[in-house]
Amino acid sequence: MRRGVVLVASLLVAGMAFSGCSDKDTPEQQNTNEEQTQVLGGVTESTDDKNSDVNNDQDSTEEIVINDTAVPKETNYIDMSTIDATRHISQTGQTQSFENDDDGASQSGVATGFQRDDENEVVTDSVSGLTWQDSNVELNIFTWSDAQTYCEDLTFANEDDWRLPESQELASIIDHSRVGNAADVVFQNGGIFDYWSNSPYVFNPEIALSINFYFGYIDENDKEKEFRVRCVRGEDTTQANANFIRDDRSIVIDLSTKLMWQDNSDVGNLELNWTNALSYCQDLTLGSYSDWKLPNKNELSSILDIKTVNLINPIFENHRKRLYFSSTTLAVDTSYAWAVAFESGLNFPHPKVFPYHF
Repeated sequence: MRRGVVLVASLLVAGMAFSGCSDKDTPEQQNTNEEQTQVLGGVTESTDDKNSDVNNDQDSTEEIVINDTAVPKETNYIDMSTIDATRHISQTGQTQSFENDDDGASQSGVATGFQRDDENEVVTDSVSGLTWQDSNVELNIFTWSDAQTYCEDLTFANEDDWRLPESQELASIIDHSRVGNAADVVFQNGGIFDYWSNSPYVFNPEIALSINFYFGYIDENDKEKEFRVRCVRGEDTTQANANFIRDDRSIVIDLSTKLMWQDNSDVGNLELNWTNALSYCQDLTLGSYSDWKLPNKNELSSILDIKTVNLINPIFENHRKRLYFSSTTLAVDTSYAWAVAFESGLNFPHPKVFPYHF
């Protein structure tokens, strides 16, 4: 078996596409339609050989930037051991395994690095570099625009550069092993409520993205609704910092995370339930690599670009605007797995057993 960078297989798993709505109490109460649902897969970084051949199919002098150094795009060899990841994907927190090679089995990603400063009532994440407000935040209730203003005007813990977090940043504090209150246990304030993110919904200027901290999903809501607010400090850690290249073996590499993604015709054609999706990725050989896996929820979200209407970089040629399975199980109901919607930028629990629709 040839091993290289972190490998991520993308495949499609068909099933029900959940529609975004506000007050979801149980998975059964979510609205549905009969669109196909699809899935992407992933793997972890090799520890035995980090060299990887990258053969590009474009005859071009275009350059890519690796660690601030311009490299001709036709370069057919990249020593991945020389590449420093600039984005670090945290583990989801799920440690129980429900199927071979699922999130609980692989536990891929970087261990979370949350530390609470009790005196200043903030939580610092050493993985993302973000600092979170954690002082009675459940009492901060605003419309979306007022939430932005609140964070921009906030002086707290002797700092005045607070901002409203992007949806993927707010989702980074979720622990997917927890039931009820999905925020990591280090956060002492917050509860199970909905929280505003700074991310507008790119398809409707009157809508913005929020996080429900009972289940831990991203949803879309009218900006005039009043939700809780938890402010953050630090540089934007979202997909704006991604650095994708493509080779001629139907693989896309994100140099910022050192994840490698499958992007061949299977991505647009396969329709599998969750168990078969896990098996497909585990059995996949592509580009001479054979250590692929279905990505966890955090890995899958890392290629989502919520700031553009495409919601994914156009370098991915075979994806569809559908709902994609992850390897992460819903803690409150283990018959569901988490899926990311590449037609909306939201994420939802989806029944593991259904390959097409209800």
